[in-house]
Amino acid sequence: MKGVIFTNFRMHPGNNLIGPAQRAFQQLQWQERIRPYRSCNNVYLIYIFIIEGYKALLSGEIPFESLTTERAMREVLETAVRMEGLEDRVQIVGIDELIPTLTYLQQIAHLSGLPLNNLLLGAGKTAYYDSPKMVEAFIRLARGLHVGPEEVIIRMDEDVALNPRGIDALIKYYDDHPHGANSIEYRFLSGDYRCHDSEDLLNDYAVRTTHFARIGIRELRKGDPNYNEAKLWLDSIADIGADPYNQTISGAGLMMSPKSIMTLPPFANAGSPIIWIDDHLKRLLHEALGHFNYLKDNKPPLNISSYRYCKGASFEQDRYPNGVQQKDIVWAGNDYLPRLVRGIVMDNLIWDRASSCAGVYTGYVDNVINGSPVPGKNTLRTALQPESMRVLDTIEKDWKDKKRIYNNKPLRVYAKTLLPKQKAKLIDEVADAFHSYLQLLKIWPTFVVLWQQILPSDPSNRWLYRT
Repeated sequence: MKGVIFTNFRMHPGNNLIGPAQRAFQQLQWQERIRPYRSCNNVYLIYIFIIEGYKALLSGEIPFESLTTERAMREVLETAVRMEGLEDRVQIVGIDELIPTLTYLQQIAHLSGLPLNNLLLGAGKTAYYDSPKMVEAFIRLARGLHVGPEEVIIRMDEDVALNPRGIDALIKYYDDHPHGANSIEYRFLSGDYRCHDSEDLLNDYAVRTTHFARIGIRELRKGDPNYNEAKLWLDSIADIGADPYNQTISGAGLMMSPKSIMTLPPFANAGSPIIWIDDHLKRLLHEALGHFNYLKDNKPPLNISSYRYCKGASFEQDRYPNGVQQKDIVWAGNDYLPRLVRGIVMDNLIWDRASSCAGVYTGYVDNVINGSPVPGKNTLRTALQPESMRVLDTIEKDWKDKKRIYNNKPLRVYAKTLLPKQKAKLIDEVADAFHSYLQLLKIWPTFVVLWQQILPSDPSNRWLYRT
């Protein structure tokens, strides 16, 4: 079995590629990112997505500036790829490659009475965590339907340090996986970030602990005065959301079976940033829908939370190479914690922890999959509101309770001052994201059938089927 990589590249913040100096800086940075692939002998194709033109055209902007930016990015990236000797293995994906596909999708959306931008972007205009994964889904569908089972598509974040041993471990794990091997079974798993001998709470987990960090540090390990408190908080997340020690992680080599992507699309059109929406929540939705119940038939029976990640595939993150700055701590308190809270609420709406069964939202997903109409937004919000408020009240109580464990100032300030004022807005944002997803889910089977019709012989889509 061989590996196919999907990743998306962005410009370095503040670098607009206007002059030779800016282009040289970006080229060297991208060369450093792609260089490890030279040693990945089991990876024979790397898709690198540039989102600027895709987002601009879909959102209805006048796209001249974005298209000019994308052209400059492509030129710099092509040079970086050539300098690393990877031109035979890299396929850049931009608006030029995607226009034929988007034309087909727009025709389907028009026949369904839905604007295409509302299906592919957050609130029809914004690209959040799972929006770039829609292009990845196109590739998974096309190759899953027409290339066959000899390869596995692996998602890697641009800012994760790739290592060949981790990639090889993922490919072998997927190939040897005793469950989900046939075309009617599901797989959804990844590697992890735990590559250090001693635990680093700042970089080793998907959940960020930046609000516990001291200014200037790059790691948060035992011996740090804030380590114990951060560790207790991280451990507590498993009681109300994803288990940090047993979760699927989007950027650490996420893999899924063709059946998985044919059934559940990405949460590409969520209108607000939501932690876990491109990994844990999607895996949890598969679990809540019973897609991994075949694990229970194993001898001995396995828990449905089995096979969420490959222990031998670890990739390094260095989230703060210049050390944590005050602005990073402010961002964590004002922006990251609301994103995490949305994810926690959605987790509990997908899976009812008290009853250990599918949550209230999962019932709506199951109904739409089986042909029911999408409920009205107000109807859905009303149904989700009681459980959403219960979860928000629990978070507020736990995070502001000084007697419990948390003296951390940003966390307690958020829980005492900001969260109480945000609850109604957070519930609206979660309901909007879930309603938008149901609309996409309703039309998704038609999108899947479309890929059955887009054959490798179609000259405008040959980039999808490179070997």
